[in-house]
Formats: sequence, structure tokens, C-alpha cells
Amino acid sequence: MYHRVTAAVILGLLGGRPISAEEVSPTLSMLVEKADRITVAEVDAMRRAIEEKVVHTKNGQQIIGKFVFTYVDLEPSEHVTGSAVSTVTVRLLGGIHPDGTKFTTYPGAPALSSEEKVLLFLKEIPDTGPNQQPLYRIAYDRGGKFRVEGEGQAARLVRPLPNHSLGIDPGEGIGEDPIPLARMKQLIQAERTSSE
Repeated sequence: MYHRVTAAVILGLLGGRPISAEEVSPTLSMLVEKADRITVAEVDAMRRAIEEKVVHTKNGQQIIGKFVFTYVDLEPSEHVTGSAVSTVTVRLLGGIHPDGTKFTTYPGAPALSSEEKVLLFLKEIPDTGPNQQPLYRIAYDRGGKFRVEGEGQAARLVRPLPNHSLGIDPGEGIGEDPIPLARMKQLIQAERTSSE
């Protein structure tokens, strides 16, 4: 069964800093700096819940209420950064309501689909999941998600946003075409080395 799940671009979860329009097109340096974990993974199980939480609008206003959340378990095949774990759980704001009668989405939000393979830049949030596991959100929303197409050396990254929305110097060899996964891993490691 195919489910499309979204996270709000106009709302950030409690503890995350407010999202602004400037953050829609992060540079690779910004993504690497923001991410607590960078992983290549396949989307596994999804669970929905309605929970009472505090969220922040992009101008910092707090909203308290009941919101639909989707907990997405990822099965990592590679940990580009971060310790090796068997499952990573991402919490997204929005999705199919637990009773299956409604769907809540937000304009411009990132999406994860069942059985999709992705490279994600993830930021840990100060909350734990239903089984007390660490929870993550996608850093910079759509900016922190790349879909992986192909396998092995042929693996390429495709973005839900045009590649030019990622502020990478064209001299790094990233244009409008899909980005080789191996090349992106080299660029991530170079960014990490230069920031140390």
C-alpha cells in the first residue's frame, strides 16, 4: 500500500527553531552543519497518532493543540554520519488520521513514501517516540531529503526540489541532473572535514 506522508514547512516541532523562507534553499554546508545524522535508508513502517503538542509558527508564535503525527521507521543501509543503529525514527507533522477518514498536509512539505529509499539529513528533536526511542525530523524540510534511485555505483540522488534549490557551488559538479550518491558522500565528508 502506498502512503504519502508530509511534514509542515510552516510549523516546526517543539524545540526546533522556527522555520523561515530563507531556509527553503540550504547550502550543503548548512545541511551538514544542522544534521545530527545523515543516513541512506529505506522507509519501513509508519504509525499515525493524534497527540497534544506545542508547535511554533515561522514567526515564533506558539500553538498548543492536538495534531496528527506520523512516525516513520527507516531501515538504514548506510550511516554517512552518526552511529550505526538498526532503525531510525522520523516524526512528521501531518499524514493520514489514525481512523483513516482524513489526511492533513501542509504546502511545500517534505514527503516520505512506503518502501522509498532516501538520503536524509536528520536533526534529533528533544522528544522520544512511543517506545522511548530518539526521534528525528528532516533538517530544513524538503532541503534535507533526497530520493535514491538505482543501486550500487549507479545510485543517483533525485530531489523533490530542483537541484538549483540546493545552494551548492556549481564547481562542485552538481547541476540539474541527478547527483551520484558516491559524489554526494564525498561532498559531505569534505564539508565535515572543512568544518573541523
